[in-house]
Amino acid sequence: MENDKQNLITRVITYLVIFLGVLFTLIVMSDDNPKEMNPEQIKVAAFNNDQFEFEKDEKGRFIKDKFGNYTYKDLDNDSTYSKSEGEILRNYQTSLEQTLDSHVFTLTFFSIVTVTATFLLLILGFGYLAYINWAKAKKILTGVGIFVLFMLIVYFISVDDRGTDWTLANTAINSTVLLILIALISWIGGSVIKLRK
Repeated sequence: MENDKQNLITRVITYLVIFLGVLFTLIVMSDDNPKEMNPEQIKVAAFNNDQFEFEKDEKGRFIKDKFGNYTYKDLDNDSTYSKSEGEILRNYQTSLEQTLDSHVFTLTFFSIVTVTATFLLLILGFGYLAYINWAKAKKILTGVGIFVLFMLIVYFISVDDRGTDWTLANTAINSTVLLILIALISWIGGSVIKLRK
């Protein structure tokens, strides 16, 4: 009965972490990145977003005053402004960057908390296992050591002159490919050994 409760709690936490990770990733991916938008796209987005209501003539064209400024109402704080096109676009671009930065920070913070909690739980679990069964703990420690050595070798093979980001990307790709190959070889090898018996 105790194991059933532990399994249920583990499943709930795992699904919650996966759900939140996917949710935060989708939020970041749905944000407009102003660095990937050309000036015309930023202009269209700025003049057609739901936060601002620009004054228009009867044909639906945006109205400029005698100074060349557009008058609009900010629906969030119910204020009216008169600004130049350049100022409107700069403010909108800054707003997009702040929103994106905020969402990326949330996703990064969530990832750091998740990885830290996982690492702490692994250390606590290993400590408990070492306390009750040192022989089994030694085997696990050997396996972890081999995996760490594997990752270090892959990292140093993947070093790129273009910088740390490229090196980390190469390491992730190379380790994924190698681990898939190892899994396939084990799977096929296991099947062949079973067939021979």
